[in-house]
Amino acid sequence: MSRKVASWRLHRRTTGNLADLAVEVNPVLRGWLNYFTVFYPSAVYPIGKRIDRHLMRWAKWKYKRLKRSDDRARVWLRDVRQRSPDLFAHWAMRYTT
Repeated sequence: MSRKVASWRLHRRTTGNLADLAVEVNPVLRGWLNYFTVFYPSAVYPIGKRIDRHLMRWAKWKYKRLKRSDDRARVWLRDVRQRSPDLFAHWAMRYTT
């Protein structure tokens, strides 16, 4: 799964916005979440963390003010998650549990 996420190269897709990324990523994420949460729910948390790290990297490439700071990118992602918790499939799952 980690290799699949890395192969998406999300950080290079800076021409679109976050909603465009969500449209591309969510079908695969939902499939993984539906499969793994049945028998081993705790296995999906590392996947969510990995996706979040890639989204932080995307934000650092997309927005100049986040370029050099992991902390700013983390805060930005946290704020986006709070504003729209249903944007990514793993965010929605995290808020319902």
